[in-house]
Amino acid sequence: MLWSWWSGSGRPPPLLIIGGILLVMGSGFLYFGGSDAYREHRLSSEGKLTDGIVIKKVLNQASDNGSSRTSYAVDYTFTTAAGGKITGEDTVDPDIWDQLKEGGPVQIDYAASKPELNQIGPVRNSWGDLVVLGVGSVVWLVGALVTVLGLRARSTAHAGIASRRASAEAHPQADLPPWAKKILTPATVFGGILLFIGAIFLLVGTFNLRQERAFRAEGRTAAGIVLTKSSRVEYNHQNNTQQTHYSVGYRFTTDDGASVRGSEEVNWSGWTSIQERDPVQILYLPRDPSRNRLAADRPALSLRFFSVLGGLLGGAGVLLLGYAALGRARDTLWH
Repeated sequence: MLWSWWSGSGRPPPLLIIGGILLVMGSGFLYFGGSDAYREHRLSSEGKLTDGIVIKKVLNQASDNGSSRTSYAVDYTFTTAAGGKITGEDTVDPDIWDQLKEGGPVQIDYAASKPELNQIGPVRNSWGDLVVLGVGSVVWLVGALVTVLGLRARSTAHAGIASRRASAEAHPQADLPPWAKKILTPATVFGGILLFIGAIFLLVGTFNLRQERAFRAEGRTAAGIVLTKSSRVEYNHQNNTQQTHYSVGYRFTTDDGASVRGSEEVNWSGWTSIQERDPVQILYLPRDPSRNRLAADRPALSLRFFSVLGGLLGGAGVLLLGYAALGRARDTLWH
């Protein structure tokens, strides 16, 4: 009621909506970045290393109706310098998880004044938390500025609405320059959009088709192991729909003995049929093992679809642009 009376409508001004979204996003970045930075600071400034014992190793598998990401957890216990016995849990990298054994030793880093702050291994100063804090601060400040501008604009809207309407009636919106009206026709605008989108599809499809040909010509297979599974939901606010993307992370060893990590997006059936710690065949390029994929994957059809779709969209855009150019040339000759 009060908001509708103040704004003069049932909808908040766009600037306030944008500012509110930015404030919420910035606050989230600051909260998570600040929590991690605080923990890292305490461990860096007063951390003590001690030997602990692994109680249990836990593999939290990803599932379509549960956790969206695989995690490797370790339960452990250790004794502080003051003689206190502490039990803790930490999530570690799959390689570290493989090296640890239940009942075996593990190095623990804990804060002397607050042993509840602990982790496996010594703290590593990371720029990630500072980046998150920096991004959060910038987003929050921009959100605050946009919100203030929205509040100021709304507070003066009623006073100037009559004069703006009078000015709009007395001085209609200026037309585009003649050259702009000749260029910005529906055919050129729509044709340019189609050409741009088609070029992106064509480039993606062509690049991946070339890589697929390289896999077929010189690719080698290697035995790997599935490490992680993850899923993320992508919302389309225009169509009010959502799409879930599924990814699989794995590790394999090349013929040269190098251990390589990789990941690939898969469909739902492939995601559900593969389980963490399962063996999997990987196809990789010997000259560049970082270019790899699941050997069972057959993406050639989808890549050809991308290329064909890009060619069709780009061709339609070129035809529309050509039609618009011919129309302008015809008008020039007639006039």
